[in-house]
Amino acid sequence: MKQKTAGYVVLGSTWSILMIAIVSYLYVSCNSTALYYWCWVWLCPFMVWNWVTIAWCDSELFANSKRRLVS
Repeated sequence: MKQKTAGYVVLGSTWSILMIAIVSYLYVSCNSTALYYWCWVWLCPFMVWNWVTIAWCDSELFANSKRRLVS
């Protein structure tokens, strides 16, 4: 796949996910129980992504550190 085509695919999927989130929020905004679960469903992927990013940054940071040899 060409880089420009891949960019369009990523952009289209990002906008479609955003539109689904907005429409579903408007649908559940009047029901407090549904809104509670909606928040969890949409925040869980972000929290997992955030955790994975932090773990990856830590592993990259410590992978390049020098080991101290104690004699």
